[in-house]
Amino acid sequence: LPTAERLGLKIEAIEVPEDYAPLVEDLRNSPNPALIVWHHGTMPSFIQSFPLINGAQVPKAWPEDRFDLIWALVPTGDGYEWHALNQDLLQGDSAD
Repeated sequence: LPTAERLGLKIEAIEVPEDYAPLVEDLRNSPNPALIVWHHGTMPSFIQSFPLINGAQVPKAWPEDRFDLIWALVPTGDGYEWHALNQDLLQGDSAD
């Protein structure tokens, strides 16, 4: 919320759908980047719903004790490339 307010952006809150396909399609058709805040338990399966060129690199589970990661999808000509990025903002954030 603070980030959205600072940037003057609207938050669109939805329930986590059982079928990710419509949401993935909306995101893929949008010309704008999106920040999605998602539950750890379902993040890997949500990410795998995108056409990934490196899908085998996506972990099967998000570490429950990690709150300092950003999973990014970078558009490519063939789909998306997945990346795990460390925020490294706070003392104690993991470097790996």
